[in-house]
Amino acid sequence: MGYIYNVFNLKYDLNVMSKKLIKLFIFSLTLGIIIFLIYNIINKSKEIEIIEKKIKSIPEFSFNTLEKTKYTKNDLTPYLPTIFLYFNSECDMCHFEAQNISENIGRLESIQLIFISTESIKKIKVFSEQHNLNSKQNITFLSDNDNSFSTLFNVTSIPSSIIYDKQQNLIKIHKGQINQQGILNSLTSKNY
Repeated sequence: MGYIYNVFNLKYDLNVMSKKLIKLFIFSLTLGIIIFLIYNIINKSKEIEIIEKKIKSIPEFSFNTLEKTKYTKNDLTPYLPTIFLYFNSECDMCHFEAQNISENIGRLESIQLIFISTESIKKIKVFSEQHNLNSKQNITFLSDNDNSFSTLFNVTSIPSSIIYDKQQNLIKIHKGQINQQGILNSLTSKNY
């Protein structure tokens, strides 16, 4: 009888012990995940802070024009507000945005608009012609062959607009579609 009692107690003790080990394992795993997430959030916020400092004024860049020549920061017209419009020709919102800009180009003549896409030059040309933006003095279309624009300007969605004043200081990063009134409102808030 004593033997059966000891076996029963041993099974009970093992059962209690395994439940405690499982709870300890779950607690440790949860704590580890929380620490990992906090570490990643801190690292990501530091990366964003570094990028934001880098883009407070227009950073050095190099992309290709539709004529396949290099276009850099030095090619920008000085003392004009600059808007970088990140787009894709297969994006409906990008088409609405370009159409609105085309229809209101008279109100945007004193702003340089830099349309940039990772697509082929051929697709970018079709997009620019479709919206009658290809021959406007203040509009430039660029191709980002290296996919570096999104990293350089911390842009993660299409369409996105990066708005700089005439001193090339960052005013705003706008994610999503923007129209000419949104552009003007952003610039007016900073007395461009």
